Amino acid sequence: MEREAFHHDDSVRRLRALATNDALGERVAELFIASLATGARRAMTPLMAYHSARNLPEHAWEPFDFAAHNRLYREESEVPCAICGIARSELRSREGQLWDFAFAGRCSTVPCYSHLIDLEDVPNIALEYRPEQVEVLRALLELIDSVPADVSTTDLLKRVSSTKLLPKSNHAARLWCLRILAELGVISNAAIPGYSGALQFHGFLQRIEMEKAAFAHLSHRADPVWPLSAGRGTPAVDWSLARRLFPQLGA
Repeated sequence: MEREAFHHDDSVRRLRALATNDALGERVAELFIASLATGARRAMTPLMAYHSARNLPEHAWEPFDFAAHNRLYREESEVPCAICGIARSELRSREGQLWDFAFAGRCSTVPCYSHLIDLEDVPNIALEYRPEQVEVLRALLELIDSVPADVSTTDLLKRVSSTKLLPKSNHAARLWCLRILAELGVISNAAIPGYSGALQFHGFLQRIEMEKAAFAHLSHRADPVWPLSAGRGTPAVDWSLARRLFPQLGA
């Protein structure tokens, strides 16, 4: 697969420009809903990329000071931006990245070059949104809201699977659906009430510290994912935010 060079400052500029397009914001919300209703996983990820880009501040690349925070890196190319976490430059295959989106709905929940690939490809996604499809999203959120907060993420995923709410979905797609909703703040966060990647920008070090605090009690063998593994708050769904991100849900 042919690889393309991406550079931090140029990509931040392009991402911020894309995020000013209100029509794109409306389209990615429609695509997410249609993805849940049809199982077309490629359409699920642009929502995450759009809101990440919308909150990305204007800035130039600034190397993260690993030594100051007792952290190591193997190569200089791995050094992330101290502000957003994106590397200074990176080679990426658009084809490979788009395949990954389509395979499982897997995406980065933090600023990433893949977000640029994702958003620039939205015009190529032909999936049609139909108004009745929003009922799938509503049913999913109602299910999440009804599950007690002490039920683990693993068990929540089992319940989502057993209800057959999401047609043609596999475990990976269901997991990434919940991860996206948790990062955006639609699924509330027990560790940090009001956490929302849709409304707030969280810097590179800030995210490290949030994850460290939330998962400090876990065994070193655990493999938690932020923020979904931090637990659901009460209520488990922020319906006000859900309706803001998905106006299709109605008042």
